[in-house]
Amino acid sequence: MRLVVQRVDSASLLVDNADAWVTIGRGLLIYVSFASGADAEAVSRAAKVVLGLPLCTLSGRWGDGAAASAYTSLCAKGEPPPLELLVVPQAALSGRAARKGRTLSYTDQIEKEEGRRLYTHFVASLRALVSEAVAKPPDEASVAASNKAAFQAKQAKRKSAALAPPEELFRTAEYSAWDGQGIPTHDAAGKVVTKNARKKLERRNRTARAKYDKQKASTTTAAAPDGECWSRLAADTLPRARASRAGGVLLSALCCGQGSLHHAV
Repeated sequence: MRLVVQRVDSASLLVDNADAWVTIGRGLLIYVSFASGADAEAVSRAAKVVLGLPLCTLSGRWGDGAAASAYTSLCAKGEPPPLELLVVPQAALSGRAARKGRTLSYTDQIEKEEGRRLYTHFVASLRALVSEAVAKPPDEASVAASNKAAFQAKQAKRKSAALAPPEELFRTAEYSAWDGQGIPTHDAAGKVVTKNARKKLERRNRTARAKYDKQKASTTTAAAPDGECWSRLAADTLPRARASRAGGVLLSALCCGQGSLHHAV
């Protein structure tokens, strides 16, 4: 998934190549494109990022040195900022230079109908985040608790994924056939996976294999000759793990705010 966000004083978009225009005032112009492998979870995260990055100012000219704020932080009191969003699907963003820069390749571009579904989900995610924040601006304590819960859930998901055999990584409804290593050879429609897509899947499989082997080694308990387990080794590494966790920094984006949201189909 690729996004290009541009700050504007005003913007207009012709949506039917005739006379139907969508116009916004000061705000953000968002171009979005979806490559193969994009899913609803990634789209929802992208919506949070767009609303949480410090991109907006309420007065002056863009780039005049005024401190920028996140769209969401401008609604700390639950009031909508005088800013608008214009979301434009731009499939060409998924292209890349090929043949030593002599042509453009769009082999990674998602199917049209799937792209339409994800685009609709992206717009709906923006609307939902804005509406939810205005209805109930989050307080500092609840945000911290929510961030902690999300972080713990993410860590648990990663650990669970690391424990899953790499051969099962791609055993989903997205594909219909796999080779001996569990790497897909055909998609759900029965089409052969492209060479470029297969290379990406192989890289993901190698990464998953390394994580799986590491996790398996760390959780395996070996018995010593005298019959005692090597529990002391695990105990010796525990303080180091705690210190590492305590020294970490958790970054998060707070999502609250409201304004006009426009999108072009």
